[in-house]
Amino acid sequence: MLHPLAKYPRPLRYKLSGWPLLWQAYRGNRHIRHNIDHEKCGPIGCIAPNSLPFSTSTALSTVYGSRNANVKKGEWYKIFDIEAGAYGSFTEVDRDRHAAKRRWQSRALSAECKRMNEALIIGFIENFCRIIQQSDNKWGKKWNIAEMTTYLGFDVIGGIVFGCDFHTIQTKEKRNPASSELPATPTIEDEAIRDHKPVADNNCLINYANDQVLSRGECESGISPSKQKDMLSRIIDHDDEKTGWRPTSTFTSADKIVNGPKLNSCTYTYTCIEETLRASGVPSHLPCVVLSDDITVDGYQIPAGTVVGVPTYLIHRNSQYFSHPWYFAPEHWIESGIFCHRDFGKSAEPYQISSCDITLDIS
Repeated sequence: MLHPLAKYPRPLRYKLSGWPLLWQAYRGNRHIRHNIDHEKCGPIGCIAPNSLPFSTSTALSTVYGSRNANVKKGEWYKIFDIEAGAYGSFTEVDRDRHAAKRRWQSRALSAECKRMNEALIIGFIENFCRIIQQSDNKWGKKWNIAEMTTYLGFDVIGGIVFGCDFHTIQTKEKRNPASSELPATPTIEDEAIRDHKPVADNNCLINYANDQVLSRGECESGISPSKQKDMLSRIIDHDDEKTGWRPTSTFTSADKIVNGPKLNSCTYTYTCIEETLRASGVPSHLPCVVLSDDITVDGYQIPAGTVVGVPTYLIHRNSQYFSHPWYFAPEHWIESGIFCHRDFGKSAEPYQISSCDITLDIS
């Protein structure tokens, strides 16, 4: 008897097992291999005996765009929080528990909370600029901007979530937790050593995060005085009701760059941000498992139990949606001088469009 997905095109190496995916993940070129495979097979093709990714914006909306979609998160999500002992909103597979976690987070991620943290974030950015900026016109120290911006992001997270500065931008000794959580910044060059560090570093980071949560919990309970209204304080304080053009021509100074009509009018700034997120790419898709009663994606009837998904990297490299997908072109986002998502709509999202994924909102 033929496999229910046998009719879909796939390279020979994917017909028998999912081990090729593991090897691609280890090599770090999985997204590139997927793009090559889809160029050969078309908008739909198997990458494992039971995995069927698509590369269309309509599939993106079908799989991720509705809470009523007949899919649930795949078992893949569970690998992230094994050591933590509990699942977060991103990794929680059960829909009811996920909804409860999202309600708890919604208060901390509200527009009001973002406005309150705006000055704090600007402060971190100004500090970052002071450190990398030279005081004279001579050549100075070389900086790895990819590495330094990772530390900037880590410090911003510390400030808006835990109410403290991790000092990873200016202090090398403080960077170990950041480098273990954000692997874009490897600090140990010897691969023989580095390849055996992630598990230990991850456990160290989990303990570090637990200490931060406990510390903020003590502040909010009155054990320690604190007036910092960070995201964590809003989560701690909140009871779930259900369950109990360019900035240089627009702003006179950097400290006046805040949310509002003027910033919203900076069309080219927004297009550069969107294009940067698109060009950098996301390496894989977020796998979902089809529930009973099957699901129809792009006219294909997909049987229950099949793992489906839409690798965003493929859509971002699809000339049907982006006229020059391999070039950095902010003009992808401009139509008649107006910032827009054009006709490819949600296919342009740097991250998946489901309401459960909040990374873009935070950034």
